[in-house]
Amino acid sequence: MIFSGFCRPIVLVTRPADDAGDLCDDVRGAGFIPMLAPMLNIVPLDPPVPSFDHIQAIVFTSMNGVRHCPDIPRDVAVYCVGDRTAEEARAAGFTAVVSASGDINDLEAVLTGANLNPGRTVLHVCGVDVVRPMTVPGVRVEPLVVYRADMVTRLPWVVRVMIRLGCVTGVLFFSARTGQAFVNTMKKMGLDRACAGIGALCLSDSVVESVSDLPWRGLYTAQRPDRAAMLDLLDHLRP
Repeated sequence: MIFSGFCRPIVLVTRPADDAGDLCDDVRGAGFIPMLAPMLNIVPLDPPVPSFDHIQAIVFTSMNGVRHCPDIPRDVAVYCVGDRTAEEARAAGFTAVVSASGDINDLEAVLTGANLNPGRTVLHVCGVDVVRPMTVPGVRVEPLVVYRADMVTRLPWVVRVMIRLGCVTGVLFFSARTGQAFVNTMKKMGLDRACAGIGALCLSDSVVESVSDLPWRGLYTAQRPDRAAMLDLLDHLRP
């Protein structure tokens, strides 16, 4: 920590590398130095594609679900958990896309009000690990698992050095699984005490819970489950 006065403030971005580019730009624009420390490694899977005879809609709860979605009809109704995922779906060629602009609870509320046919299925394109199964009253939701997210167990060496020097002022956490991977890695590498000088910026209460086992300088929760609210939390890191 004695060298911290010589360091510019660094914020760790723990999202998978493919999801982090725009976020790093926003962190830089807010006056901090973003440093990539991905805590999940996305591994595509190759599941069999179901028949679409009885599928009335597709649900995406992550951008990785869209990216690793198999070759399925692009004119089926699509419902996305947030705006970024909806943008990814439109870029992938889906033509009827609705965003819940929130979290899984908001998405379920949108689906409940969508007058879906009880006799047809909703396909949830997702990863192996989900927050919880999707539920829509009176409608069957069938998962199609297209990727898995393996926890990373080691931080890049430059990140470790910056943590030891006291240059890291905050860490962005967008999922509980990411948070748990970070906690495990910090403890394994003997860096947990360094968190006393770092703020944890968390998307939700469940994410806060996943990282609460480290001695943070502060734990902060976004007012809304989206990127803009996460960036607002950077204000807690300013002197």
